[in-house]
Amino acid sequence: MADGSTGRATLFALLGLRVYTGVALFFAGLSKIQRGFLDGEKLSESIRGWLAEGAPYDFFEPFLRSVVQPRAELFAWLVAGGELVGGACLAIGLLTRPAAVGSLVMIVAIALSGGEDFWRVGTAVAFVFMTLALALTAPGRFLGVDASL
Repeated sequence: MADGSTGRATLFALLGLRVYTGVALFFAGLSKIQRGFLDGEKLSESIRGWLAEGAPYDFFEPFLRSVVQPRAELFAWLVAGGELVGGACLAIGLLTRPAAVGSLVMIVAIALSGGEDFWRVGTAVAFVFMTLALALTAPGRFLGVDASL
């Protein structure tokens, strides 16, 4: 027979997942900004390397070549800003589901670009499942700003 402690334990587990994911994304975005990522050159270098290695998934390669590469500066801003803002929102529990969905889309795109093997444990795969769990639940309603909205 389940008691109230199971529900509270779930809420605290989601709180930990939300805060950890948010802080990690926030500092990833902050690091990109501090390292001069926003001019797009570092992103262009990464894309050129991935393309040279044949890393991107076949269906995603044309998107990288024709959309992202020519607009590397814009996408650099989107990635760094998405990590910074999405991470901050997750950390404080503000607009948690939209922040999780946006982060999920961004992380999947990055994983597809780098040819991340989704069947092998790795950082991108872990963040895909962490943001998916946050998108499917309401973790901002417990000790988050969403609770007061």
